[in-house]
Amino acid sequence: MDARKLAALVAFLAIIAYLRFRPRPVTEEQRIRNEIEQARQAIERGSVRDLFRLVAENYNDNEGHDRQALRQIAAIYLMQHRVAARLAVRRVEVTGGGATAAVYAVLTDRQNSGRVELDLQLTLAQRDGHWQVTRATGMRTGGE
Repeated sequence: MDARKLAALVAFLAIIAYLRFRPRPVTEEQRIRNEIEQARQAIERGSVRDLFRLVAENYNDNEGHDRQALRQIAAIYLMQHRVAARLAVRRVEVTGGGATAAVYAVLTDRQNSGRVELDLQLTLAQRDGHWQVTRATGMRTGGE
């Protein structure tokens, strides 16, 4: 093969490699899914601090809890239980500066196999380049 054909082949392969492996732009939906995954990891580590990076200062829910009340509940629960968490994001809808996410959560106590299942609807807003939960509604769907 002559040098020109080899150079053309190398250039062609470089273009294919670039197109195949170039970084894809991250969508807002994917950013929200990433934030929820970070929350799952924080739950499993028992890190209330890391978990509450996802919760907005103006948080409230249908049970009347504000951010501080929710933080106290989470701290007590995570101190008393070693939790395995599965969070399945069923749907994310982004509209302007806001978003909603439907999340199915299963929290399992690793020590005594207790289990809580929740079907959650999250309302999120962007704050400082991150998505945070401003409201959560939902219901317990199963577990002990």
